[in-house]
Amino acid sequence: MTLSISSREIKEIIGMIDDSQLDQVHSFVIFVGHAHSGHSIIGALLDAHPEVAISNEMNVPKLILDHDLNEETLQKLVLSHTLNHSLWVNTGYKYHVENAYQGKTRFPKVLGDKKGGGSTRIIRNNPWVLDRLHEIFADKLKFINVVRNPKDNIAAFAHYWGDTEVTQKHVDRYLENLETTTEIEKRFPNHFFRLEHSDFIENPVNEYMKILHFLGLIADMNQVTNWLSLVRKKENKRSETIIWRKDINFNDSTEL
Repeated sequence: MTLSISSREIKEIIGMIDDSQLDQVHSFVIFVGHAHSGHSIIGALLDAHPEVAISNEMNVPKLILDHDLNEETLQKLVLSHTLNHSLWVNTGYKYHVENAYQGKTRFPKVLGDKKGGGSTRIIRNNPWVLDRLHEIFADKLKFINVVRNPKDNIAAFAHYWGDTEVTQKHVDRYLENLETTTEIEKRFPNHFFRLEHSDFIENPVNEYMKILHFLGLIADMNQVTNWLSLVRKKENKRSETIIWRKDINFNDSTEL
């Protein structure tokens, strides 16, 4: 859930983080794309790394929209959130990694926030927020986009919105997020990592190591193998368990 916070609370929180805790930060990650794509498990597994602190659904673009915060403040908010919210429970799934570093990384090299769908909606509706992110973080700014079967994404929208069938509004939401994510990738091609969820399920260690390489990190292979025991070996094919309206227009999207 997106963090709602007042200016007074922001001031109190950042006062608890020492400036020296940010000295090693070289990357700031924003997840973009669609909700229910697999961002949660990737965010949780990155947060398990001893040099990474990823907050769970703060929605950094929304914080910029509401408060127009600077780099130091955003980084301190994210770090504080990770230190105080380490369980990683999302939509009924638990992503807590045993014997790892979730909530324990006090001097990170990589900071970031996992709120893929929500961050994308804020950027779509307020394009200046993307400009501001780049202005704040410059070359530190990185994007991660987890991609799954589009129809499973769309079906998940319907399910979590409490609808019994897939209709045009669910398809339109997907296509809008896709358009915005594609624009971000075109603008920042060297700072954008796309992960196919199906590839991750099939070979989690290989795909996880690719993400670490993108972020300029290394990890002990034994630790990585232990962390990735969390990964389920079967994808949720929600598109096969819900009714699809026959009058849906996919607008000639090659993705669908």
